[in-house]
Amino acid sequence: MVQYMPDGSRLSVKIVWWYSMTRKLKLSQQDQANSQSNKNDVPIVAIGASAGGLEALGEFFDALPADSGMAFVVVQHLAPEHQSSLPQILAKHTKLHVVSVTDKMPVEKATLHVIPPGFTATISGSRFHLEKVVDHVFRYPIDLLFTSIAEDVGPVVVGIILSGTGTDGTLGLKAIKAAAGLTLVQDPVTARFDGMPSSAAPYADMVLPVSRMPQQLQAFLHLTTNGEEDINVKKTDGDFSRILYLLQSHTGFDFSTYKTGTLQRRIERRMVANHATSLSEYAAILSQQPDEAANLLQDILINVTSFFRDPEAFSVLTEQFTDYISENIADNTLRVWVIGCSTGEEPYSVAILINEIQEKLRKFIPVQIFATDIDRKAVDAARHGLYLENIRSHISDERLNRYFKHQGTTFRIEQSIRDRIVFASHDVLTDPPFTHLDLICCRNLLIYLNPSIQKKLYALMHYALNPGGLLFLGQSETTGGGNLFAAIDHKQKVYKKLNVPSPAHLAPPFNAINNKKVSISATENPPVVRAKNLNFTEIAKRIIAEEYTPAYVIIDGNNNVLYVSGDTSKYLRLATGETQWNILDLAADDFRPRLVSIIYEIRSQTGGTSTSGPFGIRQGGIEWLVSVEARKTSADSQELLLILRDLGKKPQKRRPQVAKHGETEDSEAATLKHELKLVQDNLHANVAELASSNEDLKVTNEELQSSNEELQSTNEELETSREELRSLNEELLSVNSEERTHVEELTRASDDLRNLLDNTDIAAIFLDRELKIKSFTRPAVALIPMINTDVGRPLKDIRSKLEYDNLIDDAATVLHSLRPMEKSVQSKDGQWIQVRMRPYRTTDNAVAGITITFFDINENILSRVAIKYAKSVVDTVRAAMTVLDSDLRLVSANKAFYKLFDVTPGETMGKPIAEIGRGELEVPELQNALKSVLNKGTKFDDFAVTLKAGTTGKKQFLLNARRLVDNTSDPMALLSIEAVDN
Repeated sequence: MVQYMPDGSRLSVKIVWWYSMTRKLKLSQQDQANSQSNKNDVPIVAIGASAGGLEALGEFFDALPADSGMAFVVVQHLAPEHQSSLPQILAKHTKLHVVSVTDKMPVEKATLHVIPPGFTATISGSRFHLEKVVDHVFRYPIDLLFTSIAEDVGPVVVGIILSGTGTDGTLGLKAIKAAAGLTLVQDPVTARFDGMPSSAAPYADMVLPVSRMPQQLQAFLHLTTNGEEDINVKKTDGDFSRILYLLQSHTGFDFSTYKTGTLQRRIERRMVANHATSLSEYAAILSQQPDEAANLLQDILINVTSFFRDPEAFSVLTEQFTDYISENIADNTLRVWVIGCSTGEEPYSVAILINEIQEKLRKFIPVQIFATDIDRKAVDAARHGLYLENIRSHISDERLNRYFKHQGTTFRIEQSIRDRIVFASHDVLTDPPFTHLDLICCRNLLIYLNPSIQKKLYALMHYALNPGGLLFLGQSETTGGGNLFAAIDHKQKVYKKLNVPSPAHLAPPFNAINNKKVSISATENPPVVRAKNLNFTEIAKRIIAEEYTPAYVIIDGNNNVLYVSGDTSKYLRLATGETQWNILDLAADDFRPRLVSIIYEIRSQTGGTSTSGPFGIRQGGIEWLVSVEARKTSADSQELLLILRDLGKKPQKRRPQVAKHGETEDSEAATLKHELKLVQDNLHANVAELASSNEDLKVTNEELQSSNEELQSTNEELETSREELRSLNEELLSVNSEERTHVEELTRASDDLRNLLDNTDIAAIFLDRELKIKSFTRPAVALIPMINTDVGRPLKDIRSKLEYDNLIDDAATVLHSLRPMEKSVQSKDGQWIQVRMRPYRTTDNAVAGITITFFDINENILSRVAIKYAKSVVDTVRAAMTVLDSDLRLVSANKAFYKLFDVTPGETMGKPIAEIGRGELEVPELQNALKSVLNKGTKFDDFAVTLKAGTTGKKQFLLNARRLVDNTSDPMALLSIEAVDN
């Protein structure tokens, strides 16, 4: 905050000093863990890309000026075994020095660093650290790199997400935004693949085409290197206070208790996004564009969180909370409060931790976890319990499989864990706390708040915890060395409540912690709604008010200072250490009695004013004459306006020259009596006021505490009921959606089956277990006349057109034996039909009936009959006959052939004709003649050969041959052998 000096001048350099020291402290802490040679405050631009990203990278570096003054890091999704030529490709698009990153390589200015395939990279101490990928499990390399840069560099980092599929980079970009860096995302419309840009867009300061990104980088570089001085000079015009005032006016959130440095960095980011070059210019944008207030609010509220963040800290918490539960919890409900729950990762982590502790102790007691945050959007997201696949990098596979359901590219928390948590929008600074708690998790919230508010929150949490309850803080937080908590593990920030009374001035009601609007302190000007509307008259009024108006202070009913104007150094003194803002604590010792008296006097009246003075106050060895005038701000208000008038130095007493010694003593005695009477009056006033206030406070405190407990109980019940109803509604919606999907699938399957049966022209009937018709195909109607209304009728009631009297009996046999059956029967018009019966089995292998199919086999039957007839005819012929294939091997023969050569079918099938008998048919002329028959379709008759026939000796035979043509196979030859009669 800008402070007033005693002469009224302002220290405009105060913020510059604070902000600079904050950044130097952050860098010095990093340097302690790394050598001084590693120190590098160069702005880093981290770029993540995947599919389609090469084209976008080329476009980006084509538009980038050669002297950007930044270091660039590119990480792209590549297969581990891929031999990448990305450095060579990018070198064609930029004048930057392009290098492939190696382990321990320092981050260098004006250099493009390319992460090689097969490695994941992080940055620590301004150096790269590579880890080889040992398997093909996706590690989210963009998230990993971005998060490490945000932690290592902080506000001087830019994160850019380009074309790609999936969600890698979303959590990393969120981390950079939370560290007050700049976040840019390629416009999904211009990306070849919009998965990564669309996922990361909610955490982007700007979503824009790639070619416009370098321009924004230059603006950011100017702000981070030269902008602090310019911006802080503007703060002397009260623009910083004006921005907070406008932010509260538009959003209802009061950030006056937040640390100035934190707010400044968030404001600077939004200035870059809005091309504002000064705080006054940004304040004007904020007053004219309410949507910008929402953007600034989200920047301030954003918080990086993850499941089981800081695993070592959670390990210590698990050990300590296990001991606490085993020693302190019998059958009572275990109560936990997670303050600043953000999007729910931390309360779900605590719920999983408690579930594992219960299983270990076999102590299954009721659990209530209250998770609160002021960000309604974050709370809504937490309620849904749906997270990106990126959480794989923070959760073990065992926990992931047990406590989450994989849904596409997301994971949803198990309902049993979800049911343990009540999420609520709640401001810990203004709303009543939850009480009777066993554990409070308040991680990475206190670091953003002013020390005085931190102290009050520690007292609030001390009040809310049960005796011995645990407090779990963030890695950068501490209890401040107070006497309310004892450190169990200081390094991992686990504390235990000490059995001491909570500070009385911080007991319920707690809504006094921060229940006022933005107050502009004496070191700042009141917010100006439109600076450009100021005229010379207003400027003159302001100067007169600052220079000639007496100092004044506004206090509330508890005597806490709300507003200060002018130089109050004579009346109020700031003590060393943590400051108390009660005016009686701030009052100078010789001013306090008068102040107590006038406050009591004015509050005892129904209106008007009360004045005290003039009286003397010493400052710097000089006694000053002052007076105090007290006024109520309204007739029924407890707020008071105290006007402090400086009447100048007290005149020195002149030595009495005329008065006698006795008269001088009488005058001094009268003065002492007057002062004594004032002291006595003040004492009586204090005693009366304290006695009355004490009784009132006792009664009020008891009533409020009782009311608070009842309201808290009611609120918890309502929250629980609301959550249960919400959960039930979500379940019903899920079930309804699943059932709708099942119906669609069944309809599609039914249509497919119907079309299949109709198009294959298969006659089929489907019967249930009672042999009643369930359905049938159209071709089946020709054999068993059925119509649609016959569905549900017994099959035996319908007269069949088959000569098959045992149809129903056979169907019953198949149903009971579960064995298929096939039969060939004739229809009444003489057609042959094959009937097949099979059990009808459902998807779970239950038998729900039988399926009967009918196939027309009439042509097959007739063909077999014709073949049998032809064979009988051939066998009755006296001449020997055989069929030869294209290789002149026997395919078949008649009885006369086997008798002539005295052979059997088994001995001759497949043998060459030349090897039959004693080789008499191995005649070259015969072989050639047969091949001509097969290949050319010729024929021959009366080819004479001499064969030994049986016991009669040699005999002459005549051979005749014809080609047999079959379009489905190779040609064959029919050879007949006939004896020549003597």
